[in-house]
Amino acid sequence: MIKSIYNIFKKESIDAIRDVRSLIITFIFPLIVFPAVILLTGSKTDTIYNISVSGIDESIIAHLQADPLLLVSKKEITDKNASLLNYRIDASLSMYKKGNFKAIEIEYNNSYKRSIEALEYLKVKLTEYQMNNILDNPDIKHTGFIVTFMPIHDIYEGASMFILYTLLPVLIIIISITSPIAVAADVFAGEKERNSLELLLCNPVSKFAVVLGKYFTVFLFGFMGVLCFLAGFFISVSIDSSFLGISELIITSKQISYSLFLVAILSFVTSSIEVCISITAKSVKEAQLYILPLTVIFSAINYFSDKSFFLVTDPNISSRFDYIPVLNIMTSIRTVMMNNDINNPLSILLTNLAASIIVLYISKLLLNREKIIYRS
Repeated sequence: MIKSIYNIFKKESIDAIRDVRSLIITFIFPLIVFPAVILLTGSKTDTIYNISVSGIDESIIAHLQADPLLLVSKKEITDKNASLLNYRIDASLSMYKKGNFKAIEIEYNNSYKRSIEALEYLKVKLTEYQMNNILDNPDIKHTGFIVTFMPIHDIYEGASMFILYTLLPVLIIIISITSPIAVAADVFAGEKERNSLELLLCNPVSKFAVVLGKYFTVFLFGFMGVLCFLAGFFISVSIDSSFLGISELIITSKQISYSLFLVAILSFVTSSIEVCISITAKSVKEAQLYILPLTVIFSAINYFSDKSFFLVTDPNISSRFDYIPVLNIMTSIRTVMMNNDINNPLSILLTNLAASIIVLYISKLLLNREKIIYRS
């Protein structure tokens, strides 16, 4: 029996190795995509935190300004909360004095990753300043100062937005691609395996109508799959959100309604791509193999949206994001998870709808090729 198992294992392994496309998609593709995206977006050490200071001693400001990762502004800000909410600054420092007592308060956006990182970095830098001051002047009596920090959101609200911002976009991408994969792989590749595609195309129906009919089936299953996932997620956190590390996860009706809108648009795009892949594949297994790398590609786009999210506050740059398919969806999902409104929902809808139509038209053109139809 062991010999039989070994022989079968050997045969299947050799067959798999002979399939160059499978090797590329399984091993080479994942090795290239994420390193390429990280190289394009820059590493974490390239992050520069925008800091506002008010009433801080010049020696402390000089210490902070000497750090290349801190961009310190001494310009007076009238509404610090608005600046933190709009991501124009990552943290704000103010000093309070009463006699010999000194305290530096750090205000930060506890729903935004960059701001939370800025808080932790500033605590280290201020501790470093006090230690250096003591070591450089051992003969002088030091009163020092304490460091306090003030989040702009309620603790549970900020934690909820941070979790939703971080977790939900990734899960939505994975489910949007994987939920319709069985149907998408079968609509054309399955027809080829059953030798029924030729008969279908012989009917007096345009090939574009065939593509659209199958596309809407894939879209329906994909969209409903994501809806079921979201429903399950919201039900589970309403029962017990402790698995997320928080006792209460706050989800607003605005977040739910906007999410449904954006998920529907994302399903437009993913379903069209999966239908096109199904046309090019020779079998259901091959179609599934080709569809799975979409999770890596879309996850890379999501990673880029996270790294560049603070740019949405720049009107010149954010307007460009609105016209990049998929990227504008992921950026908008993150915006919604921060409980903000979408800047330009119409442009998001039209750009992704146009991208889906282009992919579906390409699918129609592929059906004109005999090599595609007859799996040759």
